[in-house]
Amino acid sequence: MNPTQRDLAQITLGVIFIGGLIAASFWILWPFLPAVIWATMVVVATWPAMIRVQAWLGGKRSRAVAVMTLSLLLMLLVNLTAAVGAFLFGHVQDRIGHVRSIALTLAGWIVMVLLAWAAPDERMFWVAANLAGLCMGASQSAGRAMVGLLAPPAQQAEFFGLWGLAVKLASIIGPLTYGVASWLTQGDHRQSLLITGSYFVAGLWVLRGVQAARGHRAARRFARMANRGMTAFTIEETDWARDAARLGAVRRAVFIDEQAVPEALEWDEHDAAALHLLATTAGGSPIGCARLLPDGHIGRMAVLPGWRGRGIGHALLAAAIDAAQGRGHRILRLSAQTHAAGFYAEAGFAPAGDEYEEAGISHIAMQKNID
Repeated sequence: MNPTQRDLAQITLGVIFIGGLIAASFWILWPFLPAVIWATMVVVATWPAMIRVQAWLGGKRSRAVAVMTLSLLLMLLVNLTAAVGAFLFGHVQDRIGHVRSIALTLAGWIVMVLLAWAAPDERMFWVAANLAGLCMGASQSAGRAMVGLLAPPAQQAEFFGLWGLAVKLASIIGPLTYGVASWLTQGDHRQSLLITGSYFVAGLWVLRGVQAARGHRAARRFARMANRGMTAFTIEETDWARDAARLGAVRRAVFIDEQAVPEALEWDEHDAAALHLLATTAGGSPIGCARLLPDGHIGRMAVLPGWRGRGIGHALLAAAIDAAQGRGHRILRLSAQTHAAGFYAEAGFAPAGDEYEEAGISHIAMQKNID
């Protein structure tokens, strides 16, 4: 073998050996490749910031590296505490309920803002930052659970999509507000924190009007309506002075004309003081009604014959229960026609006495305790 061939063989063997080392390295490091890529992206993304920090520190590279290292470590710890908050807060939410859980999370955010605002040194700021991580994870956990509670099963994609849009919008408005506040206060970051933290106070105020249980019942009612392929209708709260004609039309058709109830028994003095519920078509035609007396008694439940079997009665009863709960009633009572006792039993009403006759129709007293 001449010298040229020998050199070529050595070069070839060297290339094969180096290629084998590279392949073996990739095979060994393959499980860690995402972490290596992530670390590279972090370095590339933070390099301009480190250059600016270095300039701000008078060109001292070692101090700039220390500052950026602490910042990245803080980001890592915040994400770890967020994971802990999301995991632990699920158990808390199961015990105290959805609305109280979100309120507790908002209160935690407010405490975090106050700690960061009053922090005399970096130690207090680290405490505030990790509290922010806990609240961030808890907020995500509680928010998703609340959306799932209020969303009808068939509309969960729309509800979660809207919730995701709101979260993304908040992630834009929050930093934008902080930036504007910093500009208006000439770089006073403590005041900027307080101004941005006012969103959490506003969130607590808005949360007062959220009724999770009522929303969940409405979601289930909507799901039942969708499953039955119902024609669209609306349930509205009204009173006798405003809607006597439409309410009376339904009751006359059902009780007086269909069931032969004497007019003298159908119309009474309770109508004027009662809360009335009216079911109407998309065109506003009355098709069902019910009333709730001041003492928590539900009555005058009626649906026109041509509209029965479409869930209107269930919707009227659910609306009456919601209205009673909103007025502070804990025990609901009604006088059910015996053939309809099963309908009321589905809603949690139980017999509270023996059968009796009223207006020539067999009835039974029933009641329901609201938790």
